[in-house]
This record gives sequence, structure tokens and C-alpha cells, in this order.
Amino acid sequence: RIKENEWFYFLAGFFSGLAIASRPLNIIIIFFIFLFFFHIYRKYIFNYILGIIPSLVLISFYNTYYFGAPWSTGYGQEVIEGWNNPLFQGLGSLLFSPSRGLFIFTPFLLFIFIGTILIWRRSTFFTGDLRALYRYLSLAVLSYILVISKWWGWHGAYSYGPRMLVDIIPL
Repeated sequence: RIKENEWFYFLAGFFSGLAIASRPLNIIIIFFIFLFFFHIYRKYIFNYILGIIPSLVLISFYNTYYFGAPWSTGYGQEVIEGWNNPLFQGLGSLLFSPSRGLFIFTPFLLFIFIGTILIWRRSTFFTGDLRALYRYLSLAVLSYILVISKWWGWHGAYSYGPRMLVDIIPL
């Protein structure tokens, strides 16, 4: 069980806010971490939310100064109109494309499917809170991959390898 210290949950929220500030799409991952804290550590959810606020305030000021509004980013209309890629085409390309596919560059990650199924069904390695956290994070990774698959820029522009999935590889 995670040590029940109010500062821990504040810092978890603070670093979650920094993750959103560094790449706004990380809000998908943070949403599932929020659900985990809400489900398991509801008593400390206020501390977690309080920790997120400073980063979001700073990024709001930055966006207002450079782009004219707190919700505006450097992506312009892509944020609204860029989600028109066919899902299965984007998903297949994101995972198996010869120049950008995740499993082409890191084939050992295919073992994740086996591990995830074992942990979802029964696990002696992960128990209790860690098992719940792993379940939430596996849903976060799946959601993140599906969202990136729908974006027109799933390929990451002029890059080599699975650039758009770098944030979730450690998860």
C-alpha cells in the first residue's frame, strides 16, 4: 500500500500537471491515474487535484500570452479538425509500419499482451493496489494508442520510429 502522506498525493498531482503541460495528450493517462486515486485513495483526491493546479495555471498563462487564450495551443485548428484518420489504418500503421511501427522497433513489447492478460485474470506478482494501478494504466495505454491512431499526424511528421508513443512506453 502507498504510504498515506498528504504530500505524496500533492506531488503526484503536481507531476501529473507537468506531464499535461509537456504534452497535452497526456491528459488521457492522467485521467486514468485520477480514476485510480479516486477509486483507491479517495480520501486524498483533493491533494492530488490541488497538485495539478499550479502546472495548469502556468500553461494557461503561457497559452494566453502566446496564442491568445488559455485553451489555445500551437496546433491551431488541428486540435478540432485533425481527428479524421481511419482508426484501423492508423492503429495498424502506428504499431506495424516499417518506418514508425512500435513493434517493428521494439518487438519485445509484444510480450506486454501476455503480461497484461495474466495480470487482468490472476496475478500473484501484482496484488491489491498495484494490481488496480496496473489495470488503470493498461486502460490508459490502450486509450492513448486509440486516440493517436485517429489523429492525422499519427506518424509524428519527420521522425523515425514511434515518436508519438514515446510517452507511454514506460507504462
